[in-house]
Amino acid sequence: MSLYYLSGCITAGDKATPEEITHNIEVFNLEEARLINEGHAVFNPCKQGVGDRYEKYLVTDLLYILENKPMMLMLPNWETSLGSRIEHEMAKRLWLTIEYK
Repeated sequence: MSLYYLSGCITAGDKATPEEITHNIEVFNLEEARLINEGHAVFNPCKQGVGDRYEKYLVTDLLYILENKPMMLMLPNWETSLGSRIEHEMAKRLWLTIEYK
């Protein structure tokens, strides 16, 4: 069993439409279900809830990566997300395994 962290575009820096956000969250949830079905543990940042500031979510996510050193799964279009680019850079600097979807 491996521990995975899902990283990808959710809101596109508040540029995504509600439909695009819904689609992006579905991508996260489908990947989470697939990995759990394969017997892995998964951190899905979409499950953190809503209502807090972006910076709080980013700090929470980066601390999780630093403390748990999961395998990173970069979802399609992750490059369009500033948060995902930061997570990716951190993962590289920590020598974590990074997979690309």
